[in-house]
Amino acid sequence: MLRGESPVIFREYARREVHLLSHALPKTVEGLILMPRRRRAKLRILECVARAEGKPEGELLRKLMRILEIRLSFKRIYGKESLLKQLENAKEPYIHISAHGDHSRKIGTYIETSKGRVSVEDVE
Repeated sequence: MLRGESPVIFREYARREVHLLSHALPKTVEGLILMPRRRRAKLRILECVARAEGKPEGELLRKLMRILEIRLSFKRIYGKESLLKQLENAKEPYIHISAHGDHSRKIGTYIETSKGRVSVEDVE
């Protein structure tokens, strides 16, 4: 404990420090184990564009969000099933899909993946 400070003030100070250092290991202060708070990601980026097609937009967005300190999860998508699974299991409130696509009269608007097309009918 710091000189001249009450135990209550010290505990509050220790909690703030652990919260700020979220990557820190658990700390013990006067018999209390303080764990860093983990926050959920706010954004899920699904990158469907192959690296061979140039600099993918999802990679750029991921770097920008890290600079802005926005928590995110980044997933590279390799096919239709992978995209559908990521959409189904997403817990983040926002999803960004970086992809190429088109429209056809037969299936409507679709997203192109390396292993198939994903249309609105597939998502429903």
